[in-house]
Amino acid sequence: MGRGRERSAEPAQHTAKPRQLLISRFFAPAAPAAPAGRAREREETSPVATKQPQQENVVDARGTEEVCERGVRTSSSDLKRQWPILHQSAEPAAAKKPRLEKEVPVDVESTLSTRDPDLRRRFVEKLRDFKPAWEKVAAGETLASLAPQPRSHLKLTPLEEQVEQIRRCNRNTVLVVQVGYKYRLFGADAQLASRVCGLFAYVDHNFLTVSFPVHRVLFYVRKLVLAGARVGIVRQIETPALKKKAAAASCSSASTTFERKLTDLFTRSTMVGLLDEDNVDDQDEAIETGSRPNCSFLVGLYQDEGTGKLGMLAVDSANGDVLYDEFFERSDVVFDQLDARMHALDVVELLLLKDHVTPRLESYVKQYKKLMPHIRVERVDIDFDVQPNLGTAAPFPQTVWPCVEACRKYLCDFQLDRALEYATDFSVFRSSAELRMDRNVISHLDILGHPSSTGGSLLGHMSRGCRTSFGKRCMKFWILKPLVNALHIRARLGRVDAVRNTIRQGSDSRQFQAMHAALAKCPDLERAVVKIHHLKCSPAELVQTLSWLVRLLRLAQKLAKSNELPLDVDQEGDGDANECLMGMALKSSGLIQYLETCLGLLDTEMAMKKRSKGDSSETSPDPAIELKPDQFAQLFRGRAVESISQGMLLKNHHPELSAYFEHVATIDRLHAQGDKCLMQLERVRTAIGKELKRTVDWKKVATEEFLIEIPLRDAPRVPSSWKRINQTKSVVRFRTTETSTAMQALNETREQLGLEAAATWRAFLVLVNAEYVAIRSLVRALGAFDATCALAVVSLTPGYVRPEIFDENSTPAGLQAMQARHPIVEQSMTFVPNDVRLGLALDKTSDACDPRCLIVTGPNMGGKSTYMRMVAMLAIMAQMGSYVPANSMALSPFDAIYARMGATDNIASGRSTFMTEMNDMAHIMHSASERSLLIIDELGRGTATHDGSAIAAASLEYIVQSMQSCCLFVTHYPNVVAQMCRRDVRTCSAMYMAFLQEERESADMPPRITFLYRLTAGIADCSYGLNVARLAGLPEDIVQFAGKKSEELERDVYRRETCAIVETLLLNAEISPTQNHSLSVSPRDVMASQTIGGSES
Repeated sequence: MGRGRERSAEPAQHTAKPRQLLISRFFAPAAPAAPAGRAREREETSPVATKQPQQENVVDARGTEEVCERGVRTSSSDLKRQWPILHQSAEPAAAKKPRLEKEVPVDVESTLSTRDPDLRRRFVEKLRDFKPAWEKVAAGETLASLAPQPRSHLKLTPLEEQVEQIRRCNRNTVLVVQVGYKYRLFGADAQLASRVCGLFAYVDHNFLTVSFPVHRVLFYVRKLVLAGARVGIVRQIETPALKKKAAAASCSSASTTFERKLTDLFTRSTMVGLLDEDNVDDQDEAIETGSRPNCSFLVGLYQDEGTGKLGMLAVDSANGDVLYDEFFERSDVVFDQLDARMHALDVVELLLLKDHVTPRLESYVKQYKKLMPHIRVERVDIDFDVQPNLGTAAPFPQTVWPCVEACRKYLCDFQLDRALEYATDFSVFRSSAELRMDRNVISHLDILGHPSSTGGSLLGHMSRGCRTSFGKRCMKFWILKPLVNALHIRARLGRVDAVRNTIRQGSDSRQFQAMHAALAKCPDLERAVVKIHHLKCSPAELVQTLSWLVRLLRLAQKLAKSNELPLDVDQEGDGDANECLMGMALKSSGLIQYLETCLGLLDTEMAMKKRSKGDSSETSPDPAIELKPDQFAQLFRGRAVESISQGMLLKNHHPELSAYFEHVATIDRLHAQGDKCLMQLERVRTAIGKELKRTVDWKKVATEEFLIEIPLRDAPRVPSSWKRINQTKSVVRFRTTETSTAMQALNETREQLGLEAAATWRAFLVLVNAEYVAIRSLVRALGAFDATCALAVVSLTPGYVRPEIFDENSTPAGLQAMQARHPIVEQSMTFVPNDVRLGLALDKTSDACDPRCLIVTGPNMGGKSTYMRMVAMLAIMAQMGSYVPANSMALSPFDAIYARMGATDNIASGRSTFMTEMNDMAHIMHSASERSLLIIDELGRGTATHDGSAIAAASLEYIVQSMQSCCLFVTHYPNVVAQMCRRDVRTCSAMYMAFLQEERESADMPPRITFLYRLTAGIADCSYGLNVARLAGLPEDIVQFAGKKSEELERDVYRRETCAIVETLLLNAEISPTQNHSLSVSPRDVMASQTIGGSES
């Protein structure tokens, strides 16, 4: 708005409103210097461009009336530059009017109404009909994928040509380009940024553009990435002083465009450094995404066409977790096992192998993309003959190797290929030592909760005692992967008991309290260590991370020596070595010495210096996150000799150490060179003072340094060779030729120092990263310790008890719990406890055991589904090593939990509700074993009553007789229950949720029901759905009419089935002449017919 504008000499007619429209002379009345008729003739004959770029925040094409309400601010000089034809006139240009100091608001309605109505009409029509090129988006394309098309009649500027060249090499990438002290986006990228980030978009030369200061780059890049875009940061890799020096050496011009290069790429799975709270300036504008921020997985998929085996690799580059698995999908319709794994992970990107995707996998990805639209799908071309070198040989399945190579090649573009450098970071997603859970278990049992929150879930309940972020992630890992080995479960329970007893000691456990309190204050060490591994860590983060690691290690050593927490992991038999914090601490003296030596190589006070408020220096994932270049170089100044003496302790890391020493020596040399330049400037200042015969001090104004300030009255007496830089009303600032020469040398040294400091910092991170494996193991042990403390906090909840674990090799899988409760429901309401007896044989001298199948009936809303969820949660909690809400509990571990619950369809894959039910049951029958726990809720309700009851009866019989799994089977078909319980008395038990039936208020109204929520032996004769309809608020006349129809249908069904039984008996009597032909129907037969023919209301 600083450019001059020509204004009308006539006072504008307007009212004082808070929001008024400021317009340029293109919309203003004609200048009074010309006659009115002549001015109108000029407006009517002035040619108007047919194509005018439309801006969403500038002009609204719906008409001038709506434009007046929104208000715009345009620049006359901008319009001249963008549309020169608009300002061509047959008349010579009028004399330039004096510049106004203040904007004059103009009322558009009053202004336009005084002009030619025909001109106004034609102007509005052009606004309505105009559609710029970048808004003409083809169907199926996104703004981020469009390459903006410049206007062909104007020549591209050098900057625009440079951006277009970078864009051609990086398709489908939103480019954020550094231009001086701002970052800019062009074309469709600018339109996307305007919509997502709320930035003002305007036309500059040939492109729509937006801009923001350099210190806000992380904030806006983060928003664009979370919106699903692939964002690249293009930075200037040339510095002004070195560019000028190179131009002088080559006798070329120094005014050419700065060289720029794509330095960083980000997607939602590669946001290393963008999710940290320290890098977000506005905490109110937090992450707006449907995915939990703790984990963001990139998943590579490959299916072998010959064998049908499917391999997957999941990489979380922010946390350093790498999971792999290979499995065979039996179903030709859906990928059940892959779907369960995808649901357990927070997947944000899918990676497929170009030209190596089977039709079945392609179909699955399309369906998954429809259900999860925020997922990005990328395709990579790899060489199948190359296997990645991971240092240590890893026993990967054959189908996993292509996924590893595809992920490595993809992450190379983001400088994150170090995530696959060590085989120790790899772990199998599903192993035989872990409890398997399908997608329905995780979703319907509220294991993880809502994607954006863990409230009301098992994860939220169990992790409420965690003090650290990496401890919560460890707890999530334990919940998703419970143990199946009884020895390992008892070992974890033993550690929980030890921490529980230590907490109950109170003030007597000082070392434990100090350790526990320190964990509550420490940062996210896991992510910080991974950032060091990727060489994307700032000095402040590094010093903070190493300091906390040293502090926690020393506290762990004191805790181990105090015997307050006697943890003997090896004797307990736990196979997870990462949980041995105490043993690791006692052997970590060398690691502590290494970390302290690394800290001694830096100026820690300078590293922890924070950015001053208002500082506009760049914030980025680069090393100099918090420090300016000159401060950044101070980290290493004067530490060459000291570093060598201290670095002798790091004798096992000679390559990294020697490279670091070379960089430090170069920094010291550049510092000495810079001191010489400062001394030269000091000599110049002294000489100027002698020449002026007064004391002279250097002045700095904004970015201009080493200025000589002279009063305005003395300015004519300065030498003519002095160059005037700027001035005010009272002083003039000059710079001499000698000062410019010395300052040029100083700037060259400073810029070389900044580049060398960045290289030195990278070498230092490589030096620290030499112990990455040991440091990461330590952080994992700290996370496991924090999670163990959280389990101990849960165990102190009143009413929780330690489960008794039986050996899985000698005892069939089963569960017994007395007065058990649901761990989540009881937190919000009074919960009626129930007993659980399922498949466990505690009496070794007898063959008798609890039934392996509980068939549960009862009224709607009676608590059947809650009871099933409670049983499954008890099993998960016990097998992860936690106390459970019950008076007592015994468990022989299950190997898997499967669930068929809910009534949902899958429109994206073309599956109805009943088809979804059948797919789930098919997956269970193909996957479950005799040690599995099955949760089946109202199977067959998605179709007709007779078909549904037949499928439920057949499925239940197959589960009981063939699969022999532990099963909780909820149904509303009493005939199915009666038939199975008569056939398998020992393995099946009929139960129902107790209730009280009140007397009818009238003959036409259904009875009222009081739920008791108590599991009782027997069969419920009715589902009492009309009572739920009344509770839901259906009108009384509808409930009354439904009650009549229910009684009529029940009598009709009873009459028809009784007649069918009689006819069958008569037919049998006629066919068997040897039997007695006298037919009699006993009361027992009538009762049997009532049981068999019973159906729900």
